[in-house]
Amino acid sequence: MADLVQWGKIRFYASKTRIRGLADVTLTSACVTEDTTVDGEQFASVKSKGPTQVTLTGIFNAQIGETPQKSAKELLEAARSGTSGLLYFNGKKAFGFKFIATNAQISKVQFAPNGEWMHCEFSLTLKQGTKGDGETTTTTGPGGGGNRKYKVQIEGMAVLEVTASSMQGAVNQVCRKCGKVGYTGNIYIDGVRHEIVKGILKDKNYKVQESGKAAKTVFAASKQDAVTKAGYGKFTGMLYIDGVPHNIRNGIIITAGATPAPDTVIPPGTDTTPGPATSPAGVLTALMDSTSTFLTGLSGLLGGKLKPDKKGK
Repeated sequence: MADLVQWGKIRFYASKTRIRGLADVTLTSACVTEDTTVDGEQFASVKSKGPTQVTLTGIFNAQIGETPQKSAKELLEAARSGTSGLLYFNGKKAFGFKFIATNAQISKVQFAPNGEWMHCEFSLTLKQGTKGDGETTTTTGPGGGGNRKYKVQIEGMAVLEVTASSMQGAVNQVCRKCGKVGYTGNIYIDGVRHEIVKGILKDKNYKVQESGKAAKTVFAASKQDAVTKAGYGKFTGMLYIDGVPHNIRNGIIITAGATPAPDTVIPPGTDTTPGPATSPAGVLTALMDSTSTFLTGLSGLLGGKLKPDKKGK
């Protein structure tokens, strides 16, 4: 299990069965200044340090193992009560002070036919609540191991290089710079095509499995991206992606088939064409007919000496 961000008892993480992911983490620091005029020139000077603020945004989705309504209620209660706690990135304390939840917002709730929540988006705002030096104790950040450079291109526009702590953060920056806030369509991140809807990356979970080995679940933009993220960037052979076999050569998907998953074995020469459904009575009749045919053929080989009796013995 990989912890992305933890604040107090609230954790955002990825495991084999559940994803509690974040779309973006925004960190803000400021100071209070005052203006001074000397010889006709105006200068700004620091009056006091301002609080550091963190905003966490993302989705809760039942299809990736989450319980949206319960998780949303947890955030709302934390903000209503002014809950405080230390902030961690990838298991390492990010600041020397605690953060207070000052605001939680839940939006775009989607319901199942039975009334249960299937999906919602959230935003949680945390503000520095205790005294500290404001310096981070680690450079590791969520969504990819700290800030890194991304080459991002909105389809039909120029490639921009930005520095961000996650792909979603990079997308947000580029959409703002290009005047495409809320953009829906294709976007290329480091040469890989991704789909975004209203500015939110729509990557999905893929199960990638090598025959005889445990399946790996990865969050990716495409099947090809899933192969790479699962660690098969130089693999040659057969991989099963969501149960469907794919022929891989040097990490590249060559062809996709429709044969069963690796734990299903079919003898060579077996006709796998689906036939009409057969009732239990039909199966029994076919079995009796095939037994009779077998015995008759065997009798012929033995010179007619073997015949089935009246009881079929």
